[in-house]
Amino acid sequence: MARVIENSGESSDVAAGRLQLALVVAFTVLNTGNIANFWELLGNDVADWPCPVGVPYPDLSLATGLLTFVLVVAVFSAYLRSRSCVTVGMVLANLSVIATVLWPLTAHIAVRHRTGDIRFTHDGGVFYTEQAIQYVLEGRNPYAETYLGTPVEQKFAADPGWQGWPYQPILNFFPYLPFPVLAGLPLYWISQQIVGFYDQRFLYLPALILLMWLVPRLFPRRWRPAAISIALLNPAVTVYFIQGTNDILLMLWIIAGFAALQRRRDGLAAVCWGLASATKQFAWFIWPFALMYWWPESGGFTQRFRGTVRKLWPAFAAAAAVVLPFALWNPKEFLNDAILFNFGLLGSFYPFGGTPGYGFPNILLALGIVPTVHHEFPLAVFQLVVGGAVIIAGMRNIRRERSAAGIMRMTALSLFTFLFFSRMFHYNYFGVISTLVLLGAAPDAQGSRSRHSLDQPAGNATVLNGLK
Repeated sequence: MARVIENSGESSDVAAGRLQLALVVAFTVLNTGNIANFWELLGNDVADWPCPVGVPYPDLSLATGLLTFVLVVAVFSAYLRSRSCVTVGMVLANLSVIATVLWPLTAHIAVRHRTGDIRFTHDGGVFYTEQAIQYVLEGRNPYAETYLGTPVEQKFAADPGWQGWPYQPILNFFPYLPFPVLAGLPLYWISQQIVGFYDQRFLYLPALILLMWLVPRLFPRRWRPAAISIALLNPAVTVYFIQGTNDILLMLWIIAGFAALQRRRDGLAAVCWGLASATKQFAWFIWPFALMYWWPESGGFTQRFRGTVRKLWPAFAAAAAVVLPFALWNPKEFLNDAILFNFGLLGSFYPFGGTPGYGFPNILLALGIVPTVHHEFPLAVFQLVVGGAVIIAGMRNIRRERSAAGIMRMTALSLFTFLFFSRMFHYNYFGVISTLVLLGAAPDAQGSRSRHSLDQPAGNATVLNGLK
């Protein structure tokens, strides 16, 4: 009987290991486009392109070789009949991140600053933020300045998604929160001294490396390759990470806060989520569910309220330390740029449906209900009714379940609902949402599990202990 249980556990491990290998290979193949995009930067005749020192031929050739190694080893590893499948999967997943994400990122940075090519560089996460850093260094408020006549306008003018749309009014706003700007200030000075230029992606690179270390530690051993694949090899993450969206910083703070909450370190979790809330508005959807999670189960209202405030004050302090200097610098401009503009309360500055998008507005356009991207539709009604119902239901769920994974699931669902019914639902939004869903399947704090988390493998106590 014991042998049957042991064999059952081993079979489960083999199946899980092969699943990891299949997932790593699938995402690796999808990410080969990151290398292809780099070669597109060079044009059709790469032989005539003046190659910068050390970039790109040695780097991208080595990356391509490493990619081939990953695929070949993955194929042969499928024949392994032990838990070593998982170990191989972990190694290959990390090598794939290096080959298809980190290397192309460094090559793109080098090409941008050697040739001035901006096609694969994000407007907001790079150009907007770099210009905001420049303004701060000059003693000017980035929320009160115009971005007309700056590299930001050059990027908008060159972007096919904005052709035929009057984008100039957008350049009077800085719709981002302050943390990426503040975090970039010391790196700006350091990189100028070392390499002679600054790229905002210098900040995003260490964030990804930290996540390569942190994400696997949130899951049982047999599911770690899948966790790396979904969080860091997902094309909805990698493509836009290489271009320079600031989603990776948001993911770092959310995942770090989740890891802290797993270990019952509530204060640290609150600080991380407070910093996430000062990084990108998406993080604000965590708070209705975090509030329910930390709301005491017993006592009078005043006692419960005080108990919750004690849990939340580190988040307020962390967010205030980042946001208040800019909010107090010019309250009206900060409110307009960071909040009202993003919620569409100052007018419609973006094409209906995005540039391009994948949400409810695109369905309306496809069906002809909304004739063109220049027309309007009362999307806020759907956001308030459907999104509000999702948040209320999610808060009730957290009230019953009280798990860190539950907070992530409800945040993912409510964020998806509001973004789906917003004016634009861009592709990179899927990356953030899929990461939240992944966290929603992770074990809960101190070894306990919600009923929705990834199950422990079948087997005896020895097998279970080996997978922790």
